[in-house]
Amino acid sequence: MKSHEVKMSWKAEFQAVVMALGKGSRMTDLTANCPKSLLPVANYPMVWYPLHLLQTAGFEEAIVITSESSKIRTQKELAGKLKIRLDIVEINDDEWGTVESLVHVADKIKSDVLVVSCDLITDVDLYKFAELHRVQDSTLTALFTPISNEVKLAAPGSKTKPHLELDFVALDSETSQLLMICSEADLDDTISFRRNILERHPNCTVYSKLMDAHLYLMKKSVLDDLVKKHLLIVVFFLNFSSIKGELVPSLIEEQFKSLNSSGNHLSANKFNFQTISSDAFHALSSDEILQTLTEDYGTHSNRLTCFGCVMDAPFCIRANTLSSYFEANKKVMQSATPMQSTRIDATVQKAQNSRIDNVSFIGAQTSIGDKSRLNRSVVGQNCQIGPNCQVSNCVIMNNVIIGNGCNLEGCIVADEVNIGVKCNLKDCLITARVVVESSVKSTRELIADAQQMMEIE
Repeated sequence: MKSHEVKMSWKAEFQAVVMALGKGSRMTDLTANCPKSLLPVANYPMVWYPLHLLQTAGFEEAIVITSESSKIRTQKELAGKLKIRLDIVEINDDEWGTVESLVHVADKIKSDVLVVSCDLITDVDLYKFAELHRVQDSTLTALFTPISNEVKLAAPGSKTKPHLELDFVALDSETSQLLMICSEADLDDTISFRRNILERHPNCTVYSKLMDAHLYLMKKSVLDDLVKKHLLIVVFFLNFSSIKGELVPSLIEEQFKSLNSSGNHLSANKFNFQTISSDAFHALSSDEILQTLTEDYGTHSNRLTCFGCVMDAPFCIRANTLSSYFEANKKVMQSATPMQSTRIDATVQKAQNSRIDNVSFIGAQTSIGDKSRLNRSVVGQNCQIGPNCQVSNCVIMNNVIIGNGCNLEGCIVADEVNIGVKCNLKDCLITARVVVESSVKSTRELIADAQQMMEIE
């Protein structure tokens, strides 16, 4: 297929929605001063990566859903960095989940939809992913990839390894039909399947080391069902708010319910309507609500089916924890074909005797002092690195000052930090606008209050 035919195929079949609403609750030491979607990864905002993935695949436009407070900053951060047209939609309720957010833009969706999280950083082949969806005529297709061993390591500033919330995923090994997805926290000691499921899918395989990439293709009928008047009320009153947590498991359950005589799918038992206050439906009884919903949503022209696509991409990381965020920066640096066109900005001022390796990223207007060495590191914009410094395996954000003779290894340094001379910091996390006094020596420390946490050599 020629490239222009591929683009037309994407445009005709799918619209893209990027979810950029997450608060970054697992990495608040960084997101307290910056939305997760705009945290820099190799000097580009995190949300740039899924948008670039879409652009590379041939998408010509995408909807970006972000918070009201982040919209202007998102527009500014992405300006001039992409060719794909962006429709940035703001949400004024920070408590909305991905389902409510998708419903909010439903009037803009005219075809099947691809939904992706802002924290997915990958070079996965979207064509192969979409091909499974097309061939199987899938209602919903989810992407899964193996969990990277590196994200299991302790993050800078932490003395313990992160607790990974594992998912258990069951797939038919022959057809890739998605039979179950359940988080480790929601499981008992055993995993149980109904007999009729195993009879229908004797090649069921359960995986415990796959990551839900939060990349989904779904038919427009799924969204149409969500925006129906009564089901929309159910969404809000039953906390049906997460695509991964509620919508996907619900659709998986739907595909195994009895078929009526015409082959259409019945969905009368999808929700427990007895738990809903009658006031929510203007005094309708539970039986009346059930009958209405069954009439509206209980049948489909084709049987509902869900599929899971397992792809071992060169790299695929969800940067939703400190460990995975740190690893994402390293993976982009190590990429043989970096997504960005330039690693070292043309405005960088580099002293004659300083040295920068060939994988590091250095942002605009940054200066590197005499005899300083930078290895496998990301340094943001408007930073000043003094003479005789050694910086390796670090992520340094914008407007950071590092004094003469410092040694930083394996650190994350947030915006506007000022590090005094002759500091020796290893595997530390320094939060925004902290002043680190001279001659501090720290290992695996969270430096959020310099007066209390620094260790003077």
